[in-house]
Amino acid sequence: MGHSEAIKLIEKKVKEGKGKQEILTEVKKEIKIPRKELADILQHIPTLAQRIKYKGLNTILIVFLFISIVVKSFKAWLVLEGTEDIHFFVLTLVLPIIYLFITIEVARFKAFTYKPLVIFSFLDILDFIIIFLFMNFPDFFASILTVSIVNLVVAVVLLFLGMALDKRMNSSYTRKYEKYTAKDGKKKTRILYIMDEEYSSPTKK
Repeated sequence: MGHSEAIKLIEKKVKEGKGKQEILTEVKKEIKIPRKELADILQHIPTLAQRIKYKGLNTILIVFLFISIVVKSFKAWLVLEGTEDIHFFVLTLVLPIIYLFITIEVARFKAFTYKPLVIFSFLDILDFIIIFLFMNFPDFFASILTVSIVNLVVAVVLLFLGMALDKRMNSSYTRKYEKYTAKDGKKKTRILYIMDEEYSSPTKK
């Protein structure tokens, strides 16, 4: 079984309300995959407790993502109307498509998507600053000023929401070296992966 099968099994156990350490132990017994790889996967899969606690914040993020998609799509249309450059239009249309993918993954509680969202939101803000503060832009750019300002405001909101959820929905683990006696009587050392259990179950405070 590969990573995709491991993720499916982890998601199933998450929905049962199990903690990450428990999931790590159970999945390792069922799938032949290195323990470190399982720990790496588990880092970016929120527990049921995390999903319940931050469902509201995640929903707000999804709403703003949809707003961003609409704004970016409208901006792409204005670009086509203003420049009649199909290549520029296609380039501008790439962002709404990327944001649609991010929205789908955020709705599925895929925590690895928050960091790319933060990066794209920062680039959105940087793009606004470069165009409207450091460039002598033609009348065309002036015509999309309003939609660009709306896009900027949405980008700022997405930046802070993405940073907040990236910190809260992703977790970490620590390595612990443990000495043990093997069946042949030899002393050996193994690495234990201890998952962050702050949100181990829906009822934990």
